[in-house]
Amino acid sequence: MDCAVKFPLSLSQINFASPLLLNIQKNYTTMRLIIFLFLLLQAGAQLSAAEIAPVKLDWVLIEGGEFQMGAEIESQDMGRSIHPVHEVEVDSFRISRFEITVAQYRQFCEATKHRMPEPPSWGWREDNPIVNVSWYDALAFAHWVGGRLPTEAEWEFAAKGGNKSKGFLFSGSNDPLEVGWVRGNSGGSTHAVGTLLPNELGLYDMTGNVFEWCADWWEVSYYQHSPKKNPVGPLTGKYKPAKDGSWFYKEGWIDFPVIRYQMPPFGGTDGVGIRVVRSALDESVVEP
Repeated sequence: MDCAVKFPLSLSQINFASPLLLNIQKNYTTMRLIIFLFLLLQAGAQLSAAEIAPVKLDWVLIEGGEFQMGAEIESQDMGRSIHPVHEVEVDSFRISRFEITVAQYRQFCEATKHRMPEPPSWGWREDNPIVNVSWYDALAFAHWVGGRLPTEAEWEFAAKGGNKSKGFLFSGSNDPLEVGWVRGNSGGSTHAVGTLLPNELGLYDMTGNVFEWCADWWEVSYYQHSPKKNPVGPLTGKYKPAKDGSWFYKEGWIDFPVIRYQMPPFGGTDGVGIRVVRSALDESVVEP
């Protein structure tokens, strides 16, 4: 279903040839910031309709703690972006037990008049994770359910099992085929969420199926100077990170929880989806 977007202001109504905007365009960083704020305002207008029966997510409380983030694995693709291993501390938070499904995203689309993305080659399967969503799409959905996107640090802490970690190579096992849909078992597409084994915290598909957008801006050398306590990424950047690995990743290629994949925030692929977090102090959340 393709829900037409009804924004209070469209990009076609902006005169990008005006002297003011021509001056702004000379500063690329400022221009990106203005576009980002513009889209947030649009999302806010959409969210006014979000009180129409938002989906109910299964939230898992992640107790805060310290962990070793990153890896010293040599990787042609990841390069130095996952170096060095460094100690990070995160506060408690709640995270959705499953990746956001097509059915859940469709409900958001219908409630807010947001546009459904183009279907992947295998078509829409309602219990599979939503794909082909941009970072801004993911952010709008997260706000709609009263949450936000996870930081890279929160995501990796949860994927590694948090305070219950057993030190597995992948999220919940040393065998990626037990816990994740990857190249060796996916058959070239995503699969219904929650059908393989969970990790130590009861989270599913933290290895494989789809990458998941994170809140931070992506910087290749960020780990070399990131703060220890609740790192949130650099102030600005060109790309947004996604973590996890996906259905097309070869099993054993790399320790999946440390993967850092970067994409332009306006883009989406059939290997990137959504997982949502919210405050641990939110009293409106009822544990299942």
